[in-house]
Amino acid sequence: MKKTFNVTAKGLISFVLITALASQSIGAAPAAKPAAPAAAGKTGTVRGKVLDSANGEPMIGVTAFIKELGLSAVTDIDGNYSIPNVPYGDHSITYQMGGYQTQSVGVKVNAARVGAGSTAMSPRVSEVIVTGKRLDNTSAALLSKRKKAAAAQDAISAEQIAKTPDADASEAAKRVTGITVVDGKYVYVRGLGERYSSVQFNGSTLPSPNPDKRVIPLDIFPSALLDNLIVTKTYTVDLPAEFSGGLVQINPKDYPEEKEIKLTLSTGFNSVTTGKTFYGSQGGKYDFFGIDDGTRSLPSSVGDKKVFPYSSTYTDGYQPSEIAAIAKTFNNTWGINKKNGIMPLGLQASFGNTFKLGEQMTLGVVAAGLAREQSETFADKTFKTFFSPGSVRLDYKQNISTYSTTKGGLLGLTFGLDKHNKFKLNSMYTNNTEDTVQETIGSHPDLGKIRDVRIKYNVYNLLFNQLSGEHALPWLFDSKFTWKSSYSRATFNQPDYRTYTQQYGANGTTTTVLTREDSPSRIYTNHLDETVDFQPEISVPFKQWGGLKSTASVGGYISYRDRGSKTRRFQYTSNNVTTGQLSGDIGNVMNNDNVTASGSGATGFGFQEVTGPNDAYRGQQLIQAGYGQVDLPIIPDLRLVAGARYEQSQIVVTTYDIFSSSAPIKSVVSNKNVSPSLNLIYALTPDMNLRAAGSVTFNRPDFRELTPFVFLGAAGVDVLKGNTSLQQAQIINGDLRYEWFPGIGEVIAVSAFFKDLTNPIEVTELASTDSILSYANVPKATLYGTEIEASKGLGFVNKMIEEFSVFTNFSLIKSQVDLPAGGFYTNTSRPLQGQSPWVVNAGINYDKVPWGLNVSVLYNIFGPRIIRVGAGGLDDTYEQPVGRLDTVVKKSFGNYGSLKASAANILNAEYRAMQGNDLRYSYYRGINFGLSYEYKF
Repeated sequence: MKKTFNVTAKGLISFVLITALASQSIGAAPAAKPAAPAAAGKTGTVRGKVLDSANGEPMIGVTAFIKELGLSAVTDIDGNYSIPNVPYGDHSITYQMGGYQTQSVGVKVNAARVGAGSTAMSPRVSEVIVTGKRLDNTSAALLSKRKKAAAAQDAISAEQIAKTPDADASEAAKRVTGITVVDGKYVYVRGLGERYSSVQFNGSTLPSPNPDKRVIPLDIFPSALLDNLIVTKTYTVDLPAEFSGGLVQINPKDYPEEKEIKLTLSTGFNSVTTGKTFYGSQGGKYDFFGIDDGTRSLPSSVGDKKVFPYSSTYTDGYQPSEIAAIAKTFNNTWGINKKNGIMPLGLQASFGNTFKLGEQMTLGVVAAGLAREQSETFADKTFKTFFSPGSVRLDYKQNISTYSTTKGGLLGLTFGLDKHNKFKLNSMYTNNTEDTVQETIGSHPDLGKIRDVRIKYNVYNLLFNQLSGEHALPWLFDSKFTWKSSYSRATFNQPDYRTYTQQYGANGTTTTVLTREDSPSRIYTNHLDETVDFQPEISVPFKQWGGLKSTASVGGYISYRDRGSKTRRFQYTSNNVTTGQLSGDIGNVMNNDNVTASGSGATGFGFQEVTGPNDAYRGQQLIQAGYGQVDLPIIPDLRLVAGARYEQSQIVVTTYDIFSSSAPIKSVVSNKNVSPSLNLIYALTPDMNLRAAGSVTFNRPDFRELTPFVFLGAAGVDVLKGNTSLQQAQIINGDLRYEWFPGIGEVIAVSAFFKDLTNPIEVTELASTDSILSYANVPKATLYGTEIEASKGLGFVNKMIEEFSVFTNFSLIKSQVDLPAGGFYTNTSRPLQGQSPWVVNAGINYDKVPWGLNVSVLYNIFGPRIIRVGAGGLDDTYEQPVGRLDTVVKKSFGNYGSLKASAANILNAEYRAMQGNDLRYSYYRGINFGLSYEYKF
């Protein structure tokens, strides 16, 4: 394997956090207050952090001292310092470092806690800011970080998420400017589909538990484990070149400065699910733990051979009696249990602390875990398809019930060896299960009135482990070396996906089970996706021609991804089965007495395996990259961040028959790309930025898209066909943004952007009597739009309403794909699939700090977007706008914890999709009411 080292962006995104107090203090430094008399015998600790305002980076080697006491400390690699044994009272902290103006700040020490002091130098001189430990879980902190970042960013913090009813990262992400979430899982940034949006966890790329997609669904990340979610919208070369819409950076909880223990209990109910009819499956006794107890497992009698009759052409097969014996070892779990939907329940706990291990050694610890269960029902969902406009093909009503569980755990260890070296270990595990029963009743053009049942149990697991280090190198021009290496694995397991179809009598009762290709049938799917990567980077400070501080960075990146997916399919066939054997309760129909050996003279079900030559594949991707970047002020207020990245990628997809020694089918896509990037940030004032950015990035095919065969999607709904001729897409990106940070936690921003896409990959529908989806490169597409964001307290209007603040963000996006004439598409010019022309978020917050009371009212709505491209004369199918209104009330009771009550989806708007003037589907999700109590120890 050829080794190349790629870059990871640590320089910017790593450590820019100016606290809210610092943003208030920009200007002249306050005069140091004379020391107040200290309380006899009582001492505390002064802790702080020193940042350089030129780029927000931590400063190492700054001396902080209390002159009158003779106490001092030196900042470490994170810019942190700690002065112990400081008597209670008021003191003056002085900061000194060669080349920087000496600065003094007053602090108050009491109750063994830090009295935080902050100040800033004139921005035309190197600026020093002193804060407490950097926190990335507040809106004020993230806005401070955003102001100094090299790339345009938007974000949501844990503090903001706590003011919403959002339970996972996908729900939280839709609050971010220009973000929509499709299917409740996949993020669309600035109107570009999930394939154009990358997801990282703590700066490392993740594998996906979805066998059909390379991107990771965000709903597997519980929001309770997150510190923040940052969306980077302009490209810098320390990020992967597969950057188009944006990069979603999910960051886990960080360790606190002092001991913190939290325990939270939650519950609630849904207006259309809780206490209403719920369709459950015959599961196992460990379903709550996300573990199948063997009820759904493939029987051990099914070995590595294909369960297929012996013949002269298939000499490795079984005799009829052997197949019947194997069929009888499968559990008879076809029935549906009708019960009442449960109330959701949740429990989460966390612990964090910082331990002093020696003169310079420290250990920061954070550990968190959660468990949650809930149920959801879509009752009487309308679902239709059409032969032609107005001519109905399928007309169904569906009842879909899902019982889901979420389990998750997080461990973070940060070891400070000395002031120059720090190591971090981050581990996370999530387990999500979905036990779904779908009952469909309605008219089929060939089968008459039918009842179709699908029972599936999906298990998603993600394990993430990352080890990273930061090292100050004073002997090498005060350089900084950072690295991170991660191993992560995602699994998807779908054991015993059962489907069957019955004829439905005029009196509303089922009659006969139909034996056809997917009735009755059982499917077993196993999927494993593993990723290993390594990202080193070295940043060397230097002074440009005017003596202003600058940085040059070089780095590397190597990533190897290995995915394997395997499916086995089994079908029950007719062995002269009689109408009497096919009628009645499904459990009686499918009992072992009705399974017989084919050709035996007996009547009943035959059985055989129908796993095809396209039901297993292996995908491998090797990415090797290197980059160089400079971050320098051209003049004191104009900052240039520019560089280029060379990235080499090879994707190999091998589709094979697990029962055949015949040569597998391989698809290979190799690319060598150069991605340049330019970001200019002009500081109009200390609180205003004007940003301009341009870059060239790429988008590559997913593994499954390159398989040459027809396959059934993991959801068990769509039939898809890969395309071995797919090419990567190239995207030219341009951005312009004005941003103003008028106060603590406040921002007003206006952005404009465009994207020119060459060879974008789109989902298409093939010309066929059956509905088969495929993938194709279309020649060109363009996208442009604008974003407006405002978050502001109302105290400037009248002091009587200073506890109120409002926020809103609005995105207006236009896209166009031009398709070649003469194809199977109905429309040769249309918007990009999944792109909403507009997105609106709005809300108002009421914070009464003395009362410990917070009230939030939130609203979100997106414009109509294509969910299925029209073909064969049928129009494109558009998902219609859905307005969602949420409210949250949170009350703190001091040492007794806090209580949070929420109501989500208050309007209970109809979810529906239209194909021209024809309704494709419609349903309601109900109003969710939540109640939780958090206790801090």
